[in-house]
Amino acid sequence: DQRIRAYVFVCMLAYWLRSHMAYVLGNEGVEDPHHHLEILLRDIEKVQKVDVTLGNEVRTWHLNLSGRAVEILKKLGKANLFREESKIINV
Repeated sequence: DQRIRAYVFVCMLAYWLRSHMAYVLGNEGVEDPHHHLEILLRDIEKVQKVDVTLGNEVRTWHLNLSGRAVEILKKLGKANLFREESKIINV
């Protein structure tokens, strides 16, 4: 069945991504990369994206991002993953 194949494919991608992230953390000298990865995943599930309109400018903020998640993201080379964005809209 196609749905089962798709489900298995997504599971394999998730497993590969987690393994790769743990590998990168290990190469960065992190003592227990799997534990740090669990911390990161737990912390970023609490992040909320908020769009704030200020006149004709819309800013995107990410709330509830912990300092330890930021440090782990830096070690993964993804420090700008939750950066603030700003765009001008025509009113």
